[in-house]
Amino acid sequence: MTASEQRRAADRDALLLALTQQVKADHRIEACWLFGSLGRGTQDAWSDLDVVLVIANDHFENFLSERYHQVSRLGSVVLHVESAHNGPPGGCYLMTGYDFPAGIQLVDWYWQPSQSAKFAKSEAVLVMNRQPPEYEACQGELVAMWQRPENDSKLALWAPTEDQDRANCAALAWAMLAIQAKNIARHPAETGLIYQDFIETLLARACGQDNNSHRFGNEMELTTPQARISRLQAIAQELNDSCPERNSAASGVGELLKSIKKHTEFQLEPRIDE
Repeated sequence: MTASEQRRAADRDALLLALTQQVKADHRIEACWLFGSLGRGTQDAWSDLDVVLVIANDHFENFLSERYHQVSRLGSVVLHVESAHNGPPGGCYLMTGYDFPAGIQLVDWYWQPSQSAKFAKSEAVLVMNRQPPEYEACQGELVAMWQRPENDSKLALWAPTEDQDRANCAALAWAMLAIQAKNIARHPAETGLIYQDFIETLLARACGQDNNSHRFGNEMELTTPQARISRLQAIAQELNDSCPERNSAASGVGELLKSIKKHTEFQLEPRIDE
């Protein structure tokens, strides 16, 4: 594990420890589990936290009204992304980005009332469960199950104004820059940027501009990890310059990009067998 990976893993572990302590201290939370790569046991140093919180039915509405305060208790929040489509049935979703020395750490939060909670045994790891027996078990990946067309009972907690929607697009653009960068760290030999078009669309929406696809160039011409990171740095600079009032995540994303650039350079250095 490189020094960059060690720092990233240490930051995420610190965040997970704070999360564990917080959920155990709040008796409105009946259960908490991790899914995604940490739930499957396939995580690496670049993995984020995907967290399900099951809230007691009587406290659910009040808890959600405090959700921004709740997530801020874990650390310095530099972005929020609202996306009702990602929420579980009867619940809601929020992505947050936290400021850490080794770069931004993302957390995907999913809240559900206990009456509709399901636990994917093969895809999740319990952090805490106050209510035996376990919640109804299900098979398969949770988000895919939640996003089925028949699951249309998500809570519409957010009706944004045009300005709020632009701010949300800017926050998601910063988050996607980080997600794309971590993809490069995991797959340095690949070419192109699979999320460039999406990030450019978000940038245009955040700035109230017409979308101009490939304004930064054709992503498939990028054949080295350094070139791919440099393209992301150029997009980040444009986002920072065009939306200076929405750049709270700029420092954390910039640090992550620099860290991954160094990481990939180290990974590609020729090795001398001793």
